[in-house]
Amino acid sequence: MIKVKENAPELLRKALSRLPVDVVITGDYQPAEKKFEISRRMLEVCLDLGFPVSVLERSPLVLRDLDLLKEINQRAPSVVFFSMISAPDSPTYDLVCQMENLAPRMEKRYAAMEQIAKAGILTGISMMPILPGLCDIDENLEAIIRCTANHGGRFVVAGGLTLADQQLDFFYGVLRDRFPDLLPLYERMYPHPTASYGGGSQRGPACDGAEDPGAVPAVWDRGPDAQTDHPGRQAGAEQADRGSAGEPVLLDGAGQCPRPAGVGPPQGGVGDRGPRAGRGADLSPDGAERAREHRECGAAAGGGR
Repeated sequence: MIKVKENAPELLRKALSRLPVDVVITGDYQPAEKKFEISRRMLEVCLDLGFPVSVLERSPLVLRDLDLLKEINQRAPSVVFFSMISAPDSPTYDLVCQMENLAPRMEKRYAAMEQIAKAGILTGISMMPILPGLCDIDENLEAIIRCTANHGGRFVVAGGLTLADQQLDFFYGVLRDRFPDLLPLYERMYPHPTASYGGGSQRGPACDGAEDPGAVPAVWDRGPDAQTDHPGRQAGAEQADRGSAGEPVLLDGAGQCPRPAGVGPPQGGVGDRGPRAGRGADLSPDGAERAREHRECGAAAGGGR
């Protein structure tokens, strides 16, 4: 049973009418949205008031509202990205599909991302959480980057698994039922009932030799900014060249959604993460071999932020 907030669009209009323009983060395309169209009506509010949006989704149903998203993006460049932690050519793909068996197939999500990219909207994936033993192997990380690039994605925002209290108990129950071989690994990484982040053992082998993992230039401490990172919107010629090459960037999102249209994070917010914020490097669409140089994505997953 779900509760449908049928007056949400009216409440959103009332709230936004009193606020300066900033990004509206949304993404709620559950099956019931086909009937109630609440997310679509909320997008209409954002369009009317000139607010950019950052949409994080698993459902390809978001394509139903591509007409609105294109209009919003023309007025205030926006972001639509997808939650995915594997790719069809990954050796762990079938296992990951068992883990998220209620979600739409990843093939459909990648296909939807490609349609978003063709519409000229900044897109990519949120690779959260990176599950130890399933998603943190090199072959899976490389497959995700390759598949994202091949479907028009410009970035991968990565983050690790957090477990604590009832969440930990529930997840351990899933592991016992479906993946008993992985249970000892998780018990080592999350040894205390109130632990949140893993103990750091989730670092990929390519990171072990790095004296300063933060110096890996492919890892960003914030989501992409559509004003500077979106293809065709970069301020400098070098950025424009990079964008025209069709190359995605690998990000450490630290839980932060990409922010469109040059809208910066609030003062003192999660975007203020020190001098390395905003550094990045590109991966080519066929960049499996170069992806190994950017394994900080895997290291960030167990980093205990």
